[in-house]
Amino acid sequence: MTAGVKRIERVNAILAVALTAVAGIVWGPRGTLSAGAGALLACADFYVLARLGARAVVAARDGASAGALGGLALALLGKMTALFALVFVALRVAHLAAAPFALGFSVLVISILLVSLTSSAGTLAGSPHPPATDSEGQSPSPSPCGVVKAGAPTP
Repeated sequence: MTAGVKRIERVNAILAVALTAVAGIVWGPRGTLSAGAGALLACADFYVLARLGARAVVAARDGASAGALGGLALALLGKMTALFALVFVALRVAHLAAAPFALGFSVLVISILLVSLTSSAGTLAGSPHPPATDSEGQSPSPSPCGVVKAGAPTP
């Protein structure tokens, strides 16, 4: 697994606990159960997605047959179908509260957003690979709007 995937999984777990606690404060025990179920489902979904995705990337990189790649695609389809079925069971059969369940399930989206934003901020704020500049401090590849042909008058 990549470092980014591991970070997302850690943030998933932290947010799952935090949002389940918030749901407990706002909606009581029923909200705690619903948010916890949603968070657990989201964390499990990402865990399976990351492993299947990693297998698909490795298989494609190693030149796997179309049948092997098709099998991984079917596994991803099966994962999504199982997710839909489990959400249906949670909301319609187990009658979990929808709002706290959605709050718990949102840990996946929030964690991906937080990890990507903090990674981007780290890159801009002083990563070991700062953006390239020329001797005048300008980007070496100007935007198309700023390109002026040599000798052409500027507006």
